[in-house]
Amino acid sequence: MTDTQSITLNTNYYSSKIDTTSAISKNELNKNRKSAGSDKTLQKDNQLDISLDYSIKPTDRFELRLTPYYQKIKMAPDIYSSYVTYGVFEDEKKGVKTKGRLDYGSGEFVAGYEFEQNDGARSSIMDMSTPMMRYHHDIKVDVAKRTHSIYALERHDFSSWFSLSAGARYEWADYENSRNTNVNITMPNRPINTIDGIQNSTNINSYAFEITPNFKYSDTGNVYLKFERGFISPSPVQLTDKDQIRGYSFNNLKPEIFKTYEIGMKDLILGQFTSATIFKTDTTDEIVYEEIGATHAQAWRYYNLAKTSRYGAELYSEQWLFDQLKLSQTLSYINAQIKEGKDSGKRVPFVPKTKIVLGADYSPIKSLHFMSDFKYLTSMVDSNYDRINDRFVVDIGSKYEFAKNFSISAGIKNLFNEKYNTYQNKKQNAYIPAPERNFYAELKYTF
Repeated sequence: MTDTQSITLNTNYYSSKIDTTSAISKNELNKNRKSAGSDKTLQKDNQLDISLDYSIKPTDRFELRLTPYYQKIKMAPDIYSSYVTYGVFEDEKKGVKTKGRLDYGSGEFVAGYEFEQNDGARSSIMDMSTPMMRYHHDIKVDVAKRTHSIYALERHDFSSWFSLSAGARYEWADYENSRNTNVNITMPNRPINTIDGIQNSTNINSYAFEITPNFKYSDTGNVYLKFERGFISPSPVQLTDKDQIRGYSFNNLKPEIFKTYEIGMKDLILGQFTSATIFKTDTTDEIVYEEIGATHAQAWRYYNLAKTSRYGAELYSEQWLFDQLKLSQTLSYINAQIKEGKDSGKRVPFVPKTKIVLGADYSPIKSLHFMSDFKYLTSMVDSNYDRINDRFVVDIGSKYEFAKNFSISAGIKNLFNEKYNTYQNKKQNAYIPAPERNFYAELKYTF
């Protein structure tokens, strides 16, 4: 636009069709990992993202950004078993982010306001017929979350070796939920029709703050201390549970509140970037997602764990060799335990104690990349506290950029055919195996 103004439009559209089946038993899994389950699911997914980023710098020291955005997600699964279930899941977000940044020489001050309207809709229709009866059950759920947030963050350089950052955020969230249920049972001389509806609303106010002193001990290295009190407020999606018999229902999910204590360092060692972090996090009302029943993603619940604790460390390093080859390594360890409630002393579900990630990116010419990714995760537990085995997965790929906005990619995922499951429920004897070696190709155009 001008030397002091810029505007960028970002758009993204995604569409997919999924043809899959329900989970299989352990015996079927051992005999043939490609076995089909008894129920068939046909699902169509669509997602649209649009955002507009406007920036203006009235002076060299002050910048103002305004970013309105819109997102729409729609998923429509149809399930065919002894009865037929049709469903629609919709999630819509629209909002605006504003941020002002002032550079005053010895530091900077950032402040902003954000608004978001998040509307979700769920509908489910089940039809079942027998020689003596026809059963029709439909549920429509509407959930909405309206959020206003303000925040401020300041960093000040007190000397050449010491700086201090501090910030705070406050959020006002209003929720409105409604559910309407219609049950129609047709039997000879005895029709039954039941209509039921409930509505509720609530508001949740949450706050967060952090403080980070930073000490620079050399031209390239620094050590920092950080304390953060944060929160995760429930989304409209998380306020809805689904039972295979009763359908959708509302829960009383609370916001997740955590306190993190962290010590870290960053430096260039022999010219290569290295970082190390030690942390401890105590969480109240941690939000957990659990799938229930024998069919993946067809019944679930969200709930809070009273208190959990995590402590651990992470090491990261990267190296550039000959200006063409980038290597990276990440080693992390997390001990995550439940501290209160009936499951006190057990591990937090779906958290591996150790994770190792090795990456390589080779560019023989500027527009061509060859990538590889090696991931190892140690064993963890599922929501029923049953063991999930460790796994080692390798992906490789390549990418060629024809022009600034156009690229083509291709690769192989799970190169060595690691066998693991994306879903398991030992109580229900239900398993869904992860894809074995598979191939992908992508054309991407950015405008």
